[in-house]
Amino acid sequence: MPPRPSSPPQCPLCFAHLVARQVAPCHDCGHDPSELDDLEAGVHTYARCRVFGLEIVLCNFCMVDFDSYEPTTFGPGGAPGPYGYGKGLLDVAPVRDPAVEWDWVCESSERRLAFLSFLDEARRISDAT
Repeated sequence: MPPRPSSPPQCPLCFAHLVARQVAPCHDCGHDPSELDDLEAGVHTYARCRVFGLEIVLCNFCMVDFDSYEPTTFGPGGAPGPYGYGKGLLDVAPVRDPAVEWDWVCESSERRLAFLSFLDEARRISDAT
């Protein structure tokens, strides 16, 4: 069932309109409709991870690729700490029985609200350091 807001939601980064749609569990790539096919086919495993003191759900591909983000993605001053797999990005717990989820997706960036909220909080942390 899609989330029902009390008012139309906005992207926390660009303030564009968000639309509710089905997504795969990965907060990073789960917005991509092809990831729903990958989820059904069992292509990925998923894990709850911690980085910068924040929790994020990532698939096995996004976990190992996470350090390909430019440090400034996480704030103008750079990342608030190491973020490569095993260097700051820690695999906390596997997601058991991953399933299709509903989330808000930014009409501009096409990213899940779960990922956009993570980036917004990482940038707040980066700004405070």
